[in-house]
Amino acid sequence: MSDQIDEIQKWLRKKGYPLEMQVAKAFGDVGLRVQQGHYYQDLETGEQREIDVLAREFSIFRIAPRLINIAVDVVVECKGHPPDRPFLVFSTAKPDQGSGWRRLMCAGSRLGKGLVDYLELDTDSLPLFKADEEWIGYGMAQAKLGKKDGDNRDGAFGALMQASKASCALLGAPHLCTLSFPVVVVNGPLFDCHLDEQGETVVTEVEEHVIEWAYPLPHGPAFHTVRVVTQRRLATFANEAARSAKALVEAYKVLPESLYLNAIERHEAELQVQRIQESNHDEKF
Repeated sequence: MSDQIDEIQKWLRKKGYPLEMQVAKAFGDVGLRVQQGHYYQDLETGEQREIDVLAREFSIFRIAPRLINIAVDVVVECKGHPPDRPFLVFSTAKPDQGSGWRRLMCAGSRLGKGLVDYLELDTDSLPLFKADEEWIGYGMAQAKLGKKDGDNRDGAFGALMQASKASCALLGAPHLCTLSFPVVVVNGPLFDCHLDEQGETVVTEVEEHVIEWAYPLPHGPAFHTVRVVTQRRLATFANEAARSAKALVEAYKVLPESLYLNAIERHEAELQVQRIQESNHDEKF
């Protein structure tokens, strides 16, 4: 029996399940509502897919005659890897993103993104809106070190894709007030790679990085911002994420009712126009 248990433990580590459970525990310990193995519909293929961990802070309140649903989600894809297959983030000098930078740091429903600029909140103090002051990632790869034969697959693209797709798919109906932050947690070292002023490659070990990458999704954004975090930084990051999520939900709750009602009415009017246009198109054909 003990031999079988040992084999099961090895299998669990190989498949990454302990990392998923540790991530779920870290977010649960800081007061977020956690779901493991949460399914969503892929916006690109229509298939059902699974995201490892969904951590959520939410609130529901009434603005007669409507119920307003507010949610801030941290959507986590977990990636285990052996020591000789570390993840490497390629970065470039961070551009000036102007006043709209907050919109780039997360996915959001139409209502959630539309009202974020009205929040009376010091967003500079919220870790979920922060990135390195100098460097921003634009891609990620999984290095293969040494001369060992084995799995040559690069799990970096899949991890970014899974986190991005899930964060967009889980936003819910456009009239819900939702922000979603895609995250990849890795169980080993993470490195940054960029060019210095002399054009030489610089590689530095980091505990966290932010990647902005382009991948257009049907009925979704063309650009995604994904945060990559090491397991060593997990507990600290979970605490920071919870603080950010709770502050955002509270800030949404105190916005004037007129902002919500006006935004919802505009959206419903646009939907009505869209339905009429689609109906007229169908009649022609």
